[in-house]
Amino acid sequence: MKISKKDIIGASSEVKQNNLLGINQKKVKNNGENKVELNGNEDKVQLSEEAKTLQHFESLAKEIPEIRQNKIDEIKERIDKGEYNPDTKKVANRMIREILLDAFLEG
Repeated sequence: MKISKKDIIGASSEVKQNNLLGINQKKVKNNGENKVELNGNEDKVQLSEEAKTLQHFESLAKEIPEIRQNKIDEIKERIDKGEYNPDTKKVANRMIREILLDAFLEG
């Protein structure tokens, strides 16, 4: 089953409405399984192995610094020494590839 942002927002809204109405609600997270209990009834959501793997890689990616200062310092030093000569065609190709990928992912 595919869950969209709209489904998540709707579920979140429903939870808030339940809280406002005084419906007994308890959230439990256990071993990759999310449960929401309403008045003794229990709904379960179990993530697929693929989703768990994606969550793992997403958390790893968040740990990588956005700016790699050591790489910046190395390039600055090479520029100062006159030793930095990037392949301009390669740079242009990567810029175009990045623009096309962004456009594809947005639309």
